[in-house]
Amino acid sequence: MTEPIPHNVGIRRQHFLDEQKRYAALIEYIISNWATVRSSRTTEQLADAKWRYRATTFHLFRFKDLPVEIITNIFRFVSWMTRNAQEGVKRRLQLTWVCRQWRQLAIADQALWSAIWVEDAAPFLRSLMFFDRAGTSLLDLRLGESMAYMESFDVSLKLTGSQMEQLMDVVITKAEQIRTLVIVVQSWPPVFVALDRLHRAGHRMLNLERLEIHRFGSEYIWLGPGYSRQDYLQAMSVCGGMAPSLRRVCFSGVDVEWEGSPLTNLTTLDLCGLPPWVQPSLKRFREILISSPNLRKLVLDRAGPRLSQDSNYSLDPSYPPIVLPNLNVFVLGSLPSLYAISLLKIFEAPNTKDLTLMNMSMEDYGGFIRTLEGKFPLVQILTLYALEVTPSPSNKGVVSRWLISMPWVKLLRLSQLKQFVSESLFDDARRYHPQGSIAEWPIERAADSRMLVFPRLKTVEYVKMETRRVVDYARYRANFGQTLNRIYVTIDWIQTLSPAEKDLLLALGSVWVSNDGGNSEEEQELWRQNGIYDLVYNNN
Repeated sequence: MTEPIPHNVGIRRQHFLDEQKRYAALIEYIISNWATVRSSRTTEQLADAKWRYRATTFHLFRFKDLPVEIITNIFRFVSWMTRNAQEGVKRRLQLTWVCRQWRQLAIADQALWSAIWVEDAAPFLRSLMFFDRAGTSLLDLRLGESMAYMESFDVSLKLTGSQMEQLMDVVITKAEQIRTLVIVVQSWPPVFVALDRLHRAGHRMLNLERLEIHRFGSEYIWLGPGYSRQDYLQAMSVCGGMAPSLRRVCFSGVDVEWEGSPLTNLTTLDLCGLPPWVQPSLKRFREILISSPNLRKLVLDRAGPRLSQDSNYSLDPSYPPIVLPNLNVFVLGSLPSLYAISLLKIFEAPNTKDLTLMNMSMEDYGGFIRTLEGKFPLVQILTLYALEVTPSPSNKGVVSRWLISMPWVKLLRLSQLKQFVSESLFDDARRYHPQGSIAEWPIERAADSRMLVFPRLKTVEYVKMETRRVVDYARYRANFGQTLNRIYVTIDWIQTLSPAEKDLLLALGSVWVSNDGGNSEEEQELWRQNGIYDLVYNNN
């Protein structure tokens, strides 16, 4: 596209000025004579005129006359405020296609290109172009499988060890500039290469703050043909034990050499999918927690410290619990009940605001739930996915007592709960609440009225639940004067319902359908209020 000469700019500007005046006159005429000209056709004309008036205003705005600093900030805002990384990549490219001035400004701004998601296939031409344009700015990198592979799972498109070597050899040339490194791959070979290159360049990773390595393949040990583990027989320490700025780590399906890795002063520790024989020792796990007093987020999903091999996962009584006063987000999932009980004896996190229990359905977790009572009194966001508690006399009231011990819950997210667990939401808290503190319950109530579980609850999100339970719970709270402000359901779930079930839900009047798997406005607002937005939103 050629640059318009000044004479043409004046002609175009006058054209849009004339158009704007014409639409303004039409809008004024229709509004002033609305009583006599009102019709469906006139309504459409009014809407069209208003839209065209706004469009001409955009054309008349002297964008090119803005200072370079303001245009640069606008470009960054447009590029970074996107729903996903793919859209951000597309927007940055589009900025360079508009005109010569925009292209020059965009390419000259190194920070604009510093967030790089390598989603293109080998030889990664587009991503390496972004890498070059980023210049000397700090880098936020995401490497791994291409979008083509993630959409098709065609094995011929899977990232190989040699391709990762090609990519990492370029990335490591700017090791000093890497601030964030996220690696997402399917198989072991790329993981070995990435760990090896990080190990070698550890002394240069001075600005690395966040490191995530995700291997989502199912195998624990890679035994495929065509690639030798000869050079990677032992786990490697992260960055050769040298990464002074490292604060946020995640290892999913990947083991490292725990003793020599620089895991101190962490704010986020995320471990997932580690078999027992590669988990950190209890001693090392305690060292990590003790040396990270500002730990704010802890995720243990099918992973944790390596405990004793006896049937009760017993702990050394000489180890006192570690207090984590700044832990705000805690996620626990897919762990045996007795193991989880012992795990919660290792540390205390009384100030947790966002608590998630997921996939605790392999056995009866009644004993585990019993140990949770009173441990997390300040939780405001509670997520329960597939929690199993067997109906039995010993488990009677166990779930209710635990839920009642968290009176600050304002947002509840539920999925695949058995009836015995979900029925606890309908319980009368007077049956279990300590009598001495009933007067402190935050909701005004008559002396003989029912006291509801979660008195501050305003929002419930359902991923997959029985429709009747969703409707009954909403009506139950409304009957006692604590109506839910919003009920969120996923588009995938609601599409499986019958027309009659959909009618039941929509009749509640407060149902919102989420179709993008994103986080609700209420959840994001609670994150902001509690200062944890940066920990959880889009996993930034």
